[in-house]
Amino acid sequence: GLEKKHFKNAKETIEKIEESDNPNSIFYSENKIISLELPKAYNFTQYIPANNYIFELRNDDNLNIFISEVEKIQNKELSEVVSADQPSYIANFNKYSNQSNISEFDLGGSKAYSYSFHYLDSKTKVAYYLQTIWLEKNDKYYILDIEFPLDSLSENSKIINDVLNSIIIN
Repeated sequence: GLEKKHFKNAKETIEKIEESDNPNSIFYSENKIISLELPKAYNFTQYIPANNYIFELRNDDNLNIFISEVEKIQNKELSEVVSADQPSYIANFNKYSNQSNISEFDLGGSKAYSYSFHYLDSKTKVAYYLQTIWLEKNDKYYILDIEFPLDSLSENSKIINDVLNSIIIN
């Protein structure tokens, strides 16, 4: 049957209807352009996106998924944009380390780019792993940030593949 679930943050509620016998939950961006189907076992709560994000999922284990959207820069390859953005983005984080190289991979017939690094959350003093993935579709760039505490890397590394295998951008 169908269940109504209400996910809240301090400001607003997102209502989601899902099949109760489906082992997955489907989450949509407010504009319905992005959808993610992820196992219910992650216990994600969808939030009204803050900052520049168009999509935000979090769980109680500090596993977080943020997606932002920016206009495509004309006459620039996505690889150039990612290479230019990576140093300035990482510099926003306190005490970062283990910065990876940018890797290129195929996602649904399109090129995508990814890199990761570790950072120390200045408030909680918890070390995090952050994977950043850039996709290009419909004259826009979509930037996915998937982060979780570094000490849960082995349990949570599967989330990156789950996201990449289920993301749909219309």
